[in-house]
Amino acid sequence: MVAAAAILAVSSFVACSAGSDNTSAAGPGGGPGGKVVVRLYSGMATTDPFKDTSAPGWQLLRNVYEGLVALDDKLQPHPLIAESWKANTAATEYTFVLRQGVTFHNGKPVTPDDVKYSLDYFRQYAANKSSLNAVDKVTAVDDKTVKVHLSRPKASLVADLGNPIAIPIVPKGSADKDGLAKNPIGTGPYSIKSFEPQVRAVLEAYPGYKPVDEEPSGLAGRRVAKVKTVEMVYVADDRVAAAGLETGEFDIITRVPPQDVKRLNDLPDVDVAASPGSAWIAINLNASAGEVANPKIRQAIMYATDPSAMLQTSGFGQGRLTNSYTPPEVDWYTKDASGYWPYKYNPDKAKQLLSEAGYDGGPITVIAGAPPYQEQNAVILQQQAKAVGLNLKVDKIDHTTFIERTQSGNYEMNSAGGPFQTTPDLFYVQYYCGAAGKNRYGYCDKEYDTIYDQAAAVTDKAKRNALFAQLEKKLKDDAIILPLYFNDVDFGVNKRVSGLSANAFEWLIMWNVSVNS
Repeated sequence: MVAAAAILAVSSFVACSAGSDNTSAAGPGGGPGGKVVVRLYSGMATTDPFKDTSAPGWQLLRNVYEGLVALDDKLQPHPLIAESWKANTAATEYTFVLRQGVTFHNGKPVTPDDVKYSLDYFRQYAANKSSLNAVDKVTAVDDKTVKVHLSRPKASLVADLGNPIAIPIVPKGSADKDGLAKNPIGTGPYSIKSFEPQVRAVLEAYPGYKPVDEEPSGLAGRRVAKVKTVEMVYVADDRVAAAGLETGEFDIITRVPPQDVKRLNDLPDVDVAASPGSAWIAINLNASAGEVANPKIRQAIMYATDPSAMLQTSGFGQGRLTNSYTPPEVDWYTKDASGYWPYKYNPDKAKQLLSEAGYDGGPITVIAGAPPYQEQNAVILQQQAKAVGLNLKVDKIDHTTFIERTQSGNYEMNSAGGPFQTTPDLFYVQYYCGAAGKNRYGYCDKEYDTIYDQAAAVTDKAKRNALFAQLEKKLKDDAIILPLYFNDVDFGVNKRVSGLSANAFEWLIMWNVSVNS
């Protein structure tokens, strides 16, 4: 079995730029100092962590908000806001003891009432609320203890709470009436000084932060804000981003344009690190919307698509084609399920299915957001679909609207990218229907729900993996997701910045990063 840690192969930037005096730009008394400017490839829609599930949004939010636990480079949970936890033998009740001295950015200590409020708010209102759909209630036991009661066994709850697209802990009442969009308050090493949606965010080191006393690993361990000010800027144009890194306008750019990797890496003051990526690029089909509510039409789209054209165009050939939702490096990958793909490119089969479905040329809309690859993939899909008689329309919309429509299920198809889910439960629960009677993919299947419930309750890893493999095959048979490729991760960094690691998860971790004067 391959360890999940293999996917976290990292490359750290430790060199100093030519001519630098190799001294850290520390502030008075040796505290945080200096400023780093980061280019993000897509817009930041909000500072409300309950509303944004996008990878670009969490490049910002991960440095500001924290959960009860954090995952190390082997995807194992470690203390963060909670210092310890235990579960009953049935895995239906979890008790968390809070770490003392943890405070919010307003200076107030984190209490069990804050934790209860945060988890309850997440369960009711968060865009990703399905992550906690097994939670029945949360109780504040005393001044440092919280108990989470489940409606069904769930062996992965603690690891789920460490999801990097976080389940954040915020002050009681702070999320009400869009409060966190107006006044963001977290517990992280950085607080938000200013924010312009889809433009920029300015972070400042939080002086009251109390780090965990453990060696850093992945998202876990000691977090120290060594840079005083971090400015994150949304720049859509890859050429502008690459030029900005070259001229020194940007210290860091996420997603280095593939065509510029070699040129930038040859520059004396720039390093580019590449890692095989775990974030997957895909087309999602809403099983309850318009023409694609018909499974034969969804299957026809699968047969009509050649993903290699997407990888070569939008990914510049830098990535891994996949028929799976799971990268092979993680320990729940199963070759049988991941290799299963009943839709080998076959235009004639696509035409046959469209005829059987009685498809009469009705339009099917594919929405795409800000990242260029989303529109590029949608346009290629449109061209390939046209060859078999499908009438696809591409609708490029602003990214805030794209996120809102995706999260609410208001689309027929979308061209998207999916951040890596750190447990299989977190991935497959997105397609769970259960008592809610719906999810954002319009997919409700009793057999699927039954298998998911069984998998979530099992603690034996081999048995869990076998059940999740059944779910992967089920989603493929029902033609809910069209996987295209795993994109490579490239971070471009000015050599005056040290301590930043490029990782397969594309986590932008600004704590423990320093800048040389």
